[in-house]
Amino acid sequence: MYEGSNPVLSVVVEGNGPFTYQWRKNGVDIPGETYQSLFFPGARPQDSGEYTVLVKGPAGGETTASASLAVKPMPEDSAAVFFGSRYLDCHMIGEEWTNLVAVESDGWNSYGLSRDGTPLYAFGPAGIWEPPTGLSNVVEISAADHVVNLKRDGTVVEWATAFDPPTGLSNVVAVTAGVSYACALKKDGTVVGWGANDDGQAIPPAGLSGVVAVAAGYAHSLALKADGTVVAWGNDSAGQCCVPPGLSNVVAIAAGGIWSRGFSVALRDDGTVVTWGDNGAGQCNPPPDLRDVIAISAGAWHGLALKKDGTVVGWGDTTPRHNFDLGDAPALVPPTLRDVVAISAGGECNLALMIGPPVIVTQPVSTYVTEGGTACFYVNAYGAGMRYQWHHDGAPVIGGTGALLVISNVVAAHEGTYQLVVSNAHGFDASRTVSLTLNTGEPGSVDTSFVMENQCIGYPPVLAQPDGKVIVGKYGPWAGPLVVIRLLSDGKHDPEFTPGMTKPTPDIRALAL
Repeated sequence: MYEGSNPVLSVVVEGNGPFTYQWRKNGVDIPGETYQSLFFPGARPQDSGEYTVLVKGPAGGETTASASLAVKPMPEDSAAVFFGSRYLDCHMIGEEWTNLVAVESDGWNSYGLSRDGTPLYAFGPAGIWEPPTGLSNVVEISAADHVVNLKRDGTVVEWATAFDPPTGLSNVVAVTAGVSYACALKKDGTVVGWGANDDGQAIPPAGLSGVVAVAAGYAHSLALKADGTVVAWGNDSAGQCCVPPGLSNVVAIAAGGIWSRGFSVALRDDGTVVTWGDNGAGQCNPPPDLRDVIAISAGAWHGLALKKDGTVVGWGDTTPRHNFDLGDAPALVPPTLRDVVAISAGGECNLALMIGPPVIVTQPVSTYVTEGGTACFYVNAYGAGMRYQWHHDGAPVIGGTGALLVISNVVAAHEGTYQLVVSNAHGFDASRTVSLTLNTGEPGSVDTSFVMENQCIGYPPVLAQPDGKVIVGKYGPWAGPLVVIRLLSDGKHDPEFTPGMTKPTPDIRALAL
């Protein structure tokens, strides 16, 4: 495992207690580590070693067999990758998100954790979700509609919320943020919750102990016990708290969903995934051949799994995005994403932490341009130390060494195919091949299947046609008559355009070029 992960070593004792525990590293007692489980929040290379635990009970004592822990340093060129829904590109992360040890997405805000324990942040209303000035020594970030951070000293820092952690909360080894509530796991294996509790989601069942992991969803919570079983509480409208009978050998948990439509995910020690709860978007239908999983995460309507070969698998919400969203459905994983070491599924988008070649998540699109006009091709890629090179008909474009390629004063010689190759020290990724075509401005083929649905109220829908023209319109309960027109390249109304859903009319309600 890599630096920044949160491994746990546990022992399960049978017989009559009470029992006492003393953990040892390389044969030496570890001060203060006298509980059933030994936690390593924000693990570091110096945590590597051989671990045993001396267990004593009324009948005597016994030392367990040795367990090896190997924590590899995170490469300095680790990089965060953003994929999923991208409404207006507002919650994209920058290329400067490198040299990280952890990532966290709540669906609208993105967070990264630097090696020195400093959190990074992208998007959200300024000054609300941004970390407090000077915050450091953070080992874990969990975010929902607020942000909870665990510091290396076992204390909790929370912001963007109307409630605070319980006074004096300490000895915390893990945190999880739900919507308007949070839970913390203490090193003694107990759970503390606070915040909204309408469905009982913030208050764990009485007597809950021996916990090694916690997960908070929209309004339900999960706890993983040292014996590999799962306990759930909170809203159960979709069966998200109905743990499958006999579920055992669980090593990781995740809670997802939105409103009362929650779902739960469990990872078993054989690398398989178990799900239960709402399945309206297929979020409880992971691929039947999914194996070799080492980490899981749950979003609003989708799940993600990280496999031991460094690839990521998504399932659930694959509905195409509309309006101004240039991204993909959250369950669609970029096909070239690889060498991943950590994942975080947010409500509508995701983050992955990788240590390999660049990955392109936004592909360029073909374009039609009037002679003398300007053409633009753009690619969004993630990786450390990236280099860009555009190609025209297979030949390098002089000066085409950025994510954005702008071609001014377009002439016939600029027509053809374009492709971008992004590379770094680990390898490369190539974009799809697209074309630049001169637009004659004459009426061309018409796609009459255009239907203005799932569009932003108050904004004119825009859709490209097969010949490069655009159709524009306006829709909404208060927008007046539904009118759709098509524009020629010179900006004039195309009288030949007759969409299948309405008829041309001079009463133009929206216009776009």
